[in-house]
Amino acid sequence: MVILRSYVMVARDGYEDGLRDALVSLAGRVCALAGCEGAAIYRDVQNSQQFSFLERWTSLEDYKAGGARIGKDAFTDVITALSAPPVTSTLEELYSN
Repeated sequence: MVILRSYVMVARDGYEDGLRDALVSLAGRVCALAGCEGAAIYRDVQNSQQFSFLERWTSLEDYKAGGARIGKDAFTDVITALSAPPVTSTLEELYSN
C-alpha cells in the first residue's frame, strides 16, 4: 500500500526562501531513506509563505522506520523557519494515473 505523507507549513515573515531551501535539503535526506519513493515541494500560488511538502512511501511501516532513522537534526532549519507547527496528514493512495 503506497502512503503519501503531507505537511502543510507556513513560513515566518521573511523566512520564505529559508523554508524553501530547508525543505529542498530535507527532501534530499528523506529520498535517500529505504522505502521512500520520492518527495515534492509546492508553494501556494496565493500565499507565498505557505508550502506543502509531500513524501511518497512504499508502506506505512517504511515511513515509520524512515522517521526513526532520519534524526531530529534533519528538521532544525525547517523548524526555525516556521510560523507554527505543520499540519500533517498520512494518506493512503486509492488511485493514481
